[in-house]
Amino acid sequence: MKNFFVMLFCIFAFSDLFATEQAADILLYENNELFLATGWGHPSPLETYFLQNNIDSPFEMLSTGNYRGFIATWKICNNKLYITKIDDTKSEENRLHDIFTDIPPDKDVLAGWFSGVLQVTSERFYSENGDVYYFHIRKGVVRDSVKTNYKELTEISEKISDG
Repeated sequence: MKNFFVMLFCIFAFSDLFATEQAADILLYENNELFLATGWGHPSPLETYFLQNNIDSPFEMLSTGNYRGFIATWKICNNKLYITKIDDTKSEENRLHDIFTDIPPDKDVLAGWFSGVLQVTSERFYSENGDVYYFHIRKGVVRDSVKTNYKELTEISEKISDG
């Protein structure tokens, strides 16, 4: 029985090691292009829009590296989260107004449906040199944010482990 639990723990603990890293959504913040963690544990805020509104996503899986079928571009402006572009990479068109048909074509869309924490990095892929941002969003409004880096996160983790 003990071996069963050890094996089960290993399966869950190491299952992400073999998963294909997902293409990140983009966040424009303070004149920087940052990258949202999007994957099995971090759905894109656009995916939460589809789920909350019982809408089937109109996008098809592009590859194992982009099961969502799109890359969304977001921006934080005046402490509000907006979606500015949806790229399905199949066409040159911005698909934003295909989804949000009631918004004028020259306007960005306030992500008022989204509440949660966005994990954002300065590097597209894991890098020990990159910055990490956490944005606490409530109904599209940034309530709090923290900027750190992987070195600081590792030090915190080690302090917790040492008890």
